Amino acid sequence: MLTIENRMLACDPNGFSLLYEILRNGKVIEQGALPKMSLAACESKAIDVSAVASSAEMAARSGAEVFVTFKLLQDDPSPWASAGHVLAYEQFPWPVAYASRVAENSRGTFLAKRSGDDIEIAHGNGTYRISGKTGLPESMILSGKEALRRPMAWNFWRALTDNDKG
Repeated sequence: MLTIENRMLACDPNGFSLLYEILRNGKVIEQGALPKMSLAACESKAIDVSAVASSAEMAARSGAEVFVTFKLLQDDPSPWASAGHVLAYEQFPWPVAYASRVAENSRGTFLAKRSGDDIEIAHGNGTYRISGKTGLPESMILSGKEALRRPMAWNFWRALTDNDKG
């Protein structure tokens, strides 16, 4: 469901078009218009966008980057804007539907899977967990033994310069 709020004091959005587009890896794969609606001033209404959500979900299953954009366009010209003028828009990133993935190369087989926010990778007798929030390794288990004392953290350092000495 998508909630539309009419913040105009004297105008019904019936004279506007609500369009959507779905982008996969930066390319438009689907676009269309949602049904016209009547909405009194200062009221809100939920509209069904399940068909749009279903299409976005299908696009995200491949692991691609997917965005859904909604635009409100003016249908008729007015003294302050021409027909087709964009009055409002909002873009939503669609969550990637991560599944377990298996990759093979000359060093063996790797299994990667999503575990909450984190990513776990299994290879041979090792398991690695990478934080989805920081992108840093949190755990490294080799032959059943944890190799890290604690999750890794950023540690920035730079050499002193002449300006640092005073």
